[in-house]
Amino acid sequence: MKERHSNRRRGPGRAALLLGALALLFGGAGAQSVERLRVLALFQGKAMLEIDGQARLLAAGETGAEGVKLVSANARGAVVEVGGEPRELALGQHVATEFVRRDAREVRIVRDASGAFVTTGTINGRLVEMMVDTGATVVAMGAA
Repeated sequence: MKERHSNRRRGPGRAALLLGALALLFGGAGAQSVERLRVLALFQGKAMLEIDGQARLLAAGETGAEGVKLVSANARGAVVEVGGEPRELALGQHVATEFVRRDAREVRIVRDASGAFVTTGTINGRLVEMMVDTGATVVAMGAA
């Protein structure tokens, strides 16, 4: 009986090559830009994070689609890693920074659960949480 597949190449199959290409393509997910990161809830070994307006429940060691990795979590706080940089965050604490610089700038403020447009900004170098009123004709700020 003749061997019919003797001219077939040996080595990685098409599926393996495709998976490798996809891994290279999406392997850079950790380099994505994260503009706003906040701790919503803490559990032993897990944390509910709000990443650019989207709630994500991550377990310790898990990396979300946005490239944010939860290193550890307990009732006192969470250690997250964004772009290889570790940050310690307490419940309710947030980081409002752009971890990866972009060529073009675009600002999107997503509605929170109550329908308000809330974002973090800086006034005199201090981080403050701000509510943006899309119909406002006057700006008001209280003394800090």
